[in-house]
Amino acid sequence: MIQGYTSSNVHLTEGMKTVDALERLGVGYHFREEIGMFMDLVNGTPARDTDEMASAALRFRLLRQHHYDAPCDVFESFVDKNGGFKDTLRSDVDALLAIYEAAHLSKCDEDLLSNAVVFTTSCLSAMAEGGKLPESLLKKVEHALDSPTQRRFKRVETKLYISIYGKDEDSNQDILELAKLDFHILQQMHRDEASSFSLYFREHNLGSNLGPYIRERPVECYLWALGVFYEPQYAKARMMLAKLINLCSLFDDTIDSYAPWKSFTCLTKRSKADPLAQTNDRAVFDWIMSSPKIIKNSAIITRLMDDIQGHEYEKDISGVSTAVQCYSKEHGVTIQEAKKALWCIVEDQWRSTNQEFLSTTMIPVPLLTHVINLSRVMETMYKNTSAYTFCKGVEEHIENVLDKCACA
Repeated sequence: MIQGYTSSNVHLTEGMKTVDALERLGVGYHFREEIGMFMDLVNGTPARDTDEMASAALRFRLLRQHHYDAPCDVFESFVDKNGGFKDTLRSDVDALLAIYEAAHLSKCDEDLLSNAVVFTTSCLSAMAEGGKLPESLLKKVEHALDSPTQRRFKRVETKLYISIYGKDEDSNQDILELAKLDFHILQQMHRDEASSFSLYFREHNLGSNLGPYIRERPVECYLWALGVFYEPQYAKARMMLAKLINLCSLFDDTIDSYAPWKSFTCLTKRSKADPLAQTNDRAVFDWIMSSPKIIKNSAIITRLMDDIQGHEYEKDISGVSTAVQCYSKEHGVTIQEAKKALWCIVEDQWRSTNQEFLSTTMIPVPLLTHVINLSRVMETMYKNTSAYTFCKGVEEHIENVLDKCACA
């Protein structure tokens, strides 16, 4: 699929676009070896000062996505002598989109990329509201502003991007048809698994029989697991993780409704099992059990986003203060100011996640990706509402992934 894109820099650019399309359309796993060899070539080919801004930003993003610690100095060419971004960028939608997506792979202390996010978000928002963009381009911009590629739930991204890519004048129809076929094959597999998990949920009386306070969310638990592992070879892992998520949900509901603090600490100590720890590789197991920073980042993102969106609901049923209440009291600020500050901490955790992903070299990249996928699920489930608690926030995602066909 990408073997012919290696003879020149022009072809490298086309190859990078193909790799990006394959991965965003959810079929990159079929070409893992080819993509790996191609990205080795891209990494070994120096960037040129004459490269277009969109191509330079795409190269940077793909390298970082594939575990190459590409330097961010390429973005210095986008800055004028006064330190601001060049005015020529303001009307270049493709460059703005590429820089926006790339800048969300920033590490800690990469202020240039943080500024790039602010600049491109402002420009793209103005374009989207201006009413002058063609519909196909407007959809691209709105999709990006809703959430960058780096933070998207991959199966939801696949479903939505098939429609966007199909309306792109430069789309590869062979790739598009492959993506649709693959989506429907996996969708049937995932649908059957969701049905099996729902049956398991009912057979084991994991719902209201345990108490009226229990949230019955079998499909949502499965969707969460699907966000971490979607490829066909991870079928067993999906079911294991769905069961663990359901167990955590039962603990959470019980603790919120009844458990005193001492019981809470006892319950949490007994629930430390991790499906990612089921490995024959001792080094990987030891790494997981050492609570590495990338896992802590994911845990903090999960905790804060849950508390930010579930604050109003949880403060009425739980005797334990949320992060929002704690921050508000500790810093003497309003609830809204506390939420804003916690969102900033979430952003910091994403940058730290990117940094840990790039600097962790002794652990298999797929495992690191699965950890990041947990944060991506939170981005989808909790960015705008507490979707797990209030099911309306997740119904659309369930329909997109498990029900609706992939039509461009």
